[in-house]
Amino acid sequence: MHIAVCDDNGADRKQLERLLSRESDKRMETTGNLYVTSYGNPESLLQNPRQFDVFFIDVCKTVGSSGLLVVKALVEMGIQASYVMCCSDVNYREQDFPEGTYFLDKPILVKELSDILDVTYAKLEGAKSQIELRTKKETIYVHEEDIMYAYEKGLSLFVRLTDERELEISSSASNFFTEVETYPAFLMPNTKTVINCRYIEKIGVFNVTMSDKRAFRIYGDCKEYAKRTLKTL
Repeated sequence: MHIAVCDDNGADRKQLERLLSRESDKRMETTGNLYVTSYGNPESLLQNPRQFDVFFIDVCKTVGSSGLLVVKALVEMGIQASYVMCCSDVNYREQDFPEGTYFLDKPILVKELSDILDVTYAKLEGAKSQIELRTKKETIYVHEEDIMYAYEKGLSLFVRLTDERELEISSSASNFFTEVETYPAFLMPNTKTVINCRYIEKIGVFNVTMSDKRAFRIYGDCKEYAKRTLKTL
């Protein structure tokens, strides 16, 4: 799990680093190491925040910024992560944070920190079982069975969902397939398309027809895989 600590109080920041280091040692044989990067100001954090799964934040001394503003900036960037607000001079519980934000009081107690890490790790593992679809306006998470197929058109990839939504994302069929190929139901019948075999209605000589009657070209060596997969779903 990758953790960012953003605290403009140097002593508090170092203390949290030590606590997280000890937690990492304890978790090495179970949930794995904690990889921690610390920041003394929000500007540095916001330059490259996408790598982090959890953010521990307390910004009280930086002119023109605050813990709430940092979280709002991360949310606007589409960062899907856990936010833990460390309350010291500011009681963040009294402010309007996104639903699901966690709170810790300083000085941080080992037991409370450990409990928060358990919760955020469980949340992270749950998110890994979902597929991220990022459009220009929003990021949504779906399960494997929610996706019927995806196809390239121009410079975009269009993902068709079972609820009849069709999402345009900035990707290619090959890149999208690398994200979903761990799910056996997905197949690339051609270089421009990814299909979910569970929604195949018919496999023809040259085309595969999906349950919504959309047909795609299918290469010969993919037909046997599609037939075998259909029998297992």
